[in-house]
Amino acid sequence: VDAVDGVATFSDVSIDNAGEGYTLVASDAANPDGATGLSDATSNAFNVDAGEIDNFLIQAAGGTTIGVQTAGVPFDIDITARDANGNTVTGFSGTVDLSLNNDGEFATGAGTTTSFTGGVLSDHTIRIDSAATDYQISATNGTENGSSNTFDVVPNNIAVLQFTQQPSNAEAGAAISPSVSVQLFDDFGNEVAEENEGITLTISDGATLNNGIATTDANGLASFSDLSVSEVGQDYTLTATLDSDNSITANSTAFDITSGAGVAANTSASVPNGTAGTATEITITVQDSENNPVTGESPNLALSISNGPNAGATFSAINDEGDGTYTVSYTPTTTGDDEITITLNSTEISGSPYTSTVSAGAPESIVFTSTEQTITAGQNSSDISIELRDANDNVAEAESGGITIDLSSDGNGEFRNTGDENSVSTISIAEGASTGSFRYYSEMVSVDELVVTDQNSATGVGSATQNITIEPGAISVAANGSELSGSNLNRIADGAEEATITLQLKDVFGNAIEEEDVAVEFATSGGTLSATSVTTNASGQASVTLTSTNAGEFDVTAQVDDSGNGTADATVTNGSPVTVTFEVGTISASNSSVNVEPASLVVGNNSTITVTLRDSNNNPITGIEEADFSFDLSGDATLVADSFSENGSGEYEVQATNNTAEEITVTVTTDGIELDDTP
Repeated sequence: VDAVDGVATFSDVSIDNAGEGYTLVASDAANPDGATGLSDATSNAFNVDAGEIDNFLIQAAGGTTIGVQTAGVPFDIDITARDANGNTVTGFSGTVDLSLNNDGEFATGAGTTTSFTGGVLSDHTIRIDSAATDYQISATNGTENGSSNTFDVVPNNIAVLQFTQQPSNAEAGAAISPSVSVQLFDDFGNEVAEENEGITLTISDGATLNNGIATTDANGLASFSDLSVSEVGQDYTLTATLDSDNSITANSTAFDITSGAGVAANTSASVPNGTAGTATEITITVQDSENNPVTGESPNLALSISNGPNAGATFSAINDEGDGTYTVSYTPTTTGDDEITITLNSTEISGSPYTSTVSAGAPESIVFTSTEQTITAGQNSSDISIELRDANDNVAEAESGGITIDLSSDGNGEFRNTGDENSVSTISIAEGASTGSFRYYSEMVSVDELVVTDQNSATGVGSATQNITIEPGAISVAANGSELSGSNLNRIADGAEEATITLQLKDVFGNAIEEEDVAVEFATSGGTLSATSVTTNASGQASVTLTSTNAGEFDVTAQVDDSGNGTADATVTNGSPVTVTFEVGTISASNSSVNVEPASLVVGNNSTITVTLRDSNNNPITGIEEADFSFDLSGDATLVADSFSENGSGEYEVQATNNTAEEITVTVTTDGIELDDTP
């Protein structure tokens, strides 16, 4: 830079590389070699520190590029914390988390490292067991990151043989297909691509193995395309041995070598009788043309129920017992004779079709077999039948000792024998029998739930329910029969207030009968009925009202048609008569009267004031207290003390006297009502 007033200022000087003991040398720009002009000047020594951490550098130990690695072999790496200019950040002493791309995993050295020292983690050991190309190691402290160069991991040495195509079942002398193959692997599950490695197969149980030698291809795979076994047997296994190291071996899964094809004419079956709900086990014996047992024929065998109650039932998978016999089963659900057709390679075997007679299983439930009934109160039901069933609803028989069934209901009826009127609470189903029966009797209208329950609650046949409907009997006028009732039976005798009298049709047991248009005749000892001849409504009720202008108690009775002849000629006794009480109304000022006797009296003598109280219908009003009367006498007249009395029939008397000769007027007020009559 140019000096100004003899001073040169360097404002943007920076150094990218950290270090210690740095000095600056100032030279004359016009004479940089110092030969002429100004002499060079050297600054004092100073240090340059690294900047803030920016990234991590991952290298092989010693600071070199990570090269090709071998699966399962540990190697060391160095990780350096650096600033943006690549300087080591010596002050970093934290840790980093390591990860591997390609979904790879570290066998060792994974996760969080130990702490850095002076900004460097040296000789961190890792191991990768899975061979792959282009691996890359990444490090992060959560903020700054870094990655290594890409590198490959190659398989380790041959250590393991593995059957990649297991031997399958075959006939003796025939090539096993698909071809058996064996692959070279290292100890870490990586395929080893070594060509021309010899592999020899041997077989168990001393059998003869043909064409059991092969060499690997460029991928380390040995294929045995013409491998065959001479002898029939089961559960053979192969052992593969590496020719160059006979300690490296592998064993195959088991396989079978079978005889020739089975012949339907030489094949037979054992088909037993069955039980509903239980598997029927069938054994089929398959033989070849020389009557040798033949295995492996399961796919070629077929069974069907060609006729019978269980036609279409499904058979289980056919089980090859490995000795020329095959077992298979089906579970019948319905009793009867099943015709079972068995074929081998679509040809019926000897003896086919076979017959299996299916019997019921053990009883497991009980059901009602009779239909729900509707009976009349007071009459027996017809026979109610129950039946034992197995788990598949077949009729079953009681086993040893028979079964005792408890009878119960939620109603008020009783159970009875089928042959008499005796009440019962249990019935028995004898050993070998399937059914039982009883009757039901009730006098109450209802829908009752009948319950039959096996007394053996732990292992029995459980319970079953059925409803029975009890309807009312014929119309009756007996003690509990059709009934009279009333409402609003205390009325005012004003000709308007009504008492209601209702007849409910009932049978002899008191059950309400809902029947309309039944003739009913009402009668009363007093008052006026709204009607006397009526018919019942849909609820079996007939109602009338009673009014009266006369106070008193009146009895209402009724007759009903109980025979269906249209005439109400049967007298109802239940609730009869209905008594209606009509009480007097309020005091009528106009119908009530006041009388004085004598009307003229001698001074100092008494006159009797008679008050007659009537309601609006002239019914006498009784029971009025003296305190409820007010007698207003004009002049000097006064009432005689303790002279008030009630004479019955609505008449009340009181004595009046006067010591003055004059004409007086009597005004009477009762219960706040002033009477019109004022003598």
